[in-house]
Amino acid sequence: MSHSRKDSDAPPLRGDESELKNLVVTVHTHTRLASQRFYNFWHYTDSSAKCNMAKRFIRTKQILIILTSCLFIFGTIWFGSHPDVRPVLVQQQEKHVIRPMPTASFRPVPDNTDLLRRFGLLDEEDDPMRVPFDETSMQELAYPRSGWDIYLPEWANLTSPLIVTAMFEIKDFENMIKLIWSVKEYGGDSHLAIFDMTEVKNEHKAKNQQDDFRNMYSLETYCNLTEICSVQSVKFREQKIPKYIRKKDFGAYKPIIIQRMLKLFPLVLWIDSDMILSSSEALQSVWRLTSRHNVTTFRILNGCSVSSYTFKKMLPYFGLVDRMDAVNYAHMIESGVYAFRRTKSVDRLIRLWLNCSLTETCIKPIGVSNECSSTSCKDNQPTFAYLNCHKFETSALCASLVSLSFHRHEASHEDYEELVMNTQPDKETGFNMTAIKISISTERHRILKLYNRVKVNLLEQDDEEVIEREIRPQSIGDMQG
Repeated sequence: MSHSRKDSDAPPLRGDESELKNLVVTVHTHTRLASQRFYNFWHYTDSSAKCNMAKRFIRTKQILIILTSCLFIFGTIWFGSHPDVRPVLVQQQEKHVIRPMPTASFRPVPDNTDLLRRFGLLDEEDDPMRVPFDETSMQELAYPRSGWDIYLPEWANLTSPLIVTAMFEIKDFENMIKLIWSVKEYGGDSHLAIFDMTEVKNEHKAKNQQDDFRNMYSLETYCNLTEICSVQSVKFREQKIPKYIRKKDFGAYKPIIIQRMLKLFPLVLWIDSDMILSSSEALQSVWRLTSRHNVTTFRILNGCSVSSYTFKKMLPYFGLVDRMDAVNYAHMIESGVYAFRRTKSVDRLIRLWLNCSLTETCIKPIGVSNECSSTSCKDNQPTFAYLNCHKFETSALCASLVSLSFHRHEASHEDYEELVMNTQPDKETGFNMTAIKISISTERHRILKLYNRVKVNLLEQDDEEVIEREIRPQSIGDMQG
């Protein structure tokens, strides 16, 4: 069935109008033909043809379902990769998670809210940095309501700088005694906080450590004698903290301790347990520079770059894949000493460092080796090539500094050698390990005698109360009789 129309009497049309008219006529014609064919098929065909048509429709429905599923998956992936268009409720739930600065490509860290809460680093109320640094508010911060509690002695001045370290093995007892002595000699009004990271797996070893002179009780006794330090007990095993955080080699505990102590003290200097202070002038210089520049680090001896000591799989967590020039030309820093000042910018820096430390695949990437086969980058071509020597927590700190383009004071290695040393103090300085051990033993013996005397008095009081309770009812019975 066809229709035709003569337009010989109509005025001539332009080229565009003629094409448009032909298109409209063609669409109208095909629409009428399709409608007529469907009408004829529905009224003049048998049921078998209708069944075939239904099967075609079912197949078309399956295709539509597949297409809808693909669109849903694509939309989910797209919304997940664009956090700025996610729902407001989801953004509010994730606002307490500090993530790296958004760059062209980075690998986000997982949600570490539970670990932050266990360490007392999750700010649920007001930010402690906004609290005035008066004595009353600082005393309240010294005893937090929940989380990882820090107990400080009476002689700890919360407005003075803090030196912090950690002890992992009892065999480091003498090194810790040397550090306490050096802080007493060169530390001025600084307080030393020693974190006890030693772990005893069975009761037999624990009893032997109590009987041995080299234990944490002796360190606490020496701290009480000098009134310069305090011992903080860290029970990671009881809190079910991941094992890699409890190990000394990876250093994941450092940003946790530093961030926790920055909530209490305005300036914090980290020193490894195998080092001691060697100069009061160098320490005072570090405090002044840190107060001015917020962060003080020391350049490594060989002058290599951050890329020489950083495994490539760590860089995506800081968004540094597209900023390799900044990594290649940034100087690597010493692992044992760095100082921080309590500010908002430093808090952001340590949060970035902390997020990497709480993520095992960031602080300890898969395939990394902790055995350094080379110590110099001068023989490499190029000189900033990786030396197969990953520095774990120090590499993470350097990556955080590069990621935030953080301006800090980078001291030379000569300043580092003036500040600390890892050798035996000279006898000319007055250090005498034998005299220190004798004073500790005498004080522990005095405390033990005092404890036994108090215990005997308490037992005598208990015996008198028991005798009175046994005699009094009998006498009353006699009186009634």
